Amino acid sequence: MKKVKVNEEACIGCGVCMSMAGEIFGSNSAGLSTPKVDKVSDDNKEAIEAMENCPTGAIILEEVAEDCDCGECHCEHCECKHEEE
Repeated sequence: MKKVKVNEEACIGCGVCMSMAGEIFGSNSAGLSTPKVDKVSDDNKEAIEAMENCPTGAIILEEVAEDCDCGECHCEHCECKHEEE
């Protein structure tokens, strides 16, 4: 699974991600991109294409543990506190 993020400092609100993956990306009140979903599958073509075509590199798809719901995982090997329980 991949966590969907947008670096708002890098986003220029061009709309490329929204036009390529409108089910995944929307816009906030400032016109900048914002994720509509928290996670996508590893092979989600729309999300990958949006990330690859973002002119500023603001789209981030981070690897997360598939069974993790904490939202804080940043790699395929979950190191979150809940894993220790």
